[in-house]
Amino acid sequence: MPVIQKGAIMCKNKANEVTKIPVTYPTPFSKTPTVMVTPLSSVPGTILKGVSIGNPTRTGFYIYVLRTNNTETNVQWLAIADGA
Repeated sequence: MPVIQKGAIMCKNKANEVTKIPVTYPTPFSKTPTVMVTPLSSVPGTILKGVSIGNPTRTGFYIYVLRTNNTETNVQWLAIADGA
């Protein structure tokens, strides 16, 4: 089973609405990993208001993005499970 997986996704946003984007891991983990996300943006805090994750499972999670415009946001993710 993998211990670390990573990826990136382009998130289509709706201005001033939280957008929910599903992410599925290429290979399921044996247990729920810790997930971190990082948006690639030159306007953090002004136009890009926030990025977070929700509902992490062995097979995937959701990315939530809030922007004040409709510009797509590239979000990189990293999932790490305790190896043994």
